[in-house]
Amino acid sequence: MMIVGITGGIGSGKSVVSRLLRMLDFPVYDSDAHAKALYDTDADLRNKLMAMFGTHVYKDGHVCRRVLAEAVFDNPEQLQRLNALVHPAVFRDFERWCREQTAAAVFVESAILLQTDFRRYTNRVLVVDAPVEVRLRRVAQRDATTSEAVAKRMAEQMASADMRAKADWIVENDDSQSVIAQVMAFVNTLQA
Repeated sequence: MMIVGITGGIGSGKSVVSRLLRMLDFPVYDSDAHAKALYDTDADLRNKLMAMFGTHVYKDGHVCRRVLAEAVFDNPEQLQRLNALVHPAVFRDFERWCREQTAAAVFVESAILLQTDFRRYTNRVLVVDAPVEVRLRRVAQRDATTSEAVAKRMAEQMASADMRAKADWIVENDDSQSVIAQVMAFVNTLQA
């Protein structure tokens, strides 16, 4: 089975590409969505989070995202400890998901694909990119926030140039080229 990683900075259009691939009947694992679900459904992860951050990070069996966010906000060491628990849980879940797939090619969407061990699962990397000003505008509108807040989040991510250097294929989502045509061209190279 071919496993293709989809990555890109915030506001680049990873989810748009993932939706197009799903419309073409390709299985796509959304690592963010699965991670959010695992906080509540993975008993091992839940127990480790409560041991690390206290039982108050859960209420009625559900993670209190605000409490957890406050525990790691502006604390890189705590964030690293959190990631050291969450990432392995997501990797295990992805391995389970892959075993259930029958398609010749599957995709995994992850903003941090190239910064984590997720990269080791993939045969190819598709980077979705857009100019910074386009990404700033998209995310500010989507999240009803300021460009400054979005720029701060962008600064914490891998630079576009670094992602592009590690890409096997790049989809330019700059509002001047057809994303559909680019995705179809990529799919055709996979199937060739």
